[in-house]
Amino acid sequence: IYTRKKGTLDADEELLFDCNEMAKDQAYFKLGSIAISPDNKLAAFTTDLVSRRQYTVQIKDLTTGNILQDTIINTTGSITWANDNKTLFYALKDDVTLRSHKICKHV
Repeated sequence: IYTRKKGTLDADEELLFDCNEMAKDQAYFKLGSIAISPDNKLAAFTTDLVSRRQYTVQIKDLTTGNILQDTIINTTGSITWANDNKTLFYALKDDVTLRSHKICKHV
């Protein structure tokens, strides 16, 4: 379970990700990276469902709790936000070697 206290340690605890719930229908599940946007409204996160370190990137709206439709497959799991709160950088894996070979951006 991943939680946060936004702004101050006295703030209410906010549930970000419940990995037990996310993994309940999966044979394998790993939550990789989590990157919170600079304005604290979005969380990009990566999951591996095949145990090959082939991560899928998704984005969660932290104000509503909804997972956005944007999905990026076959990544290394490395993600970071640009300061504009809209652009996400990630590394793609080569299909054969499974090594990172390209840095991409998603807007």
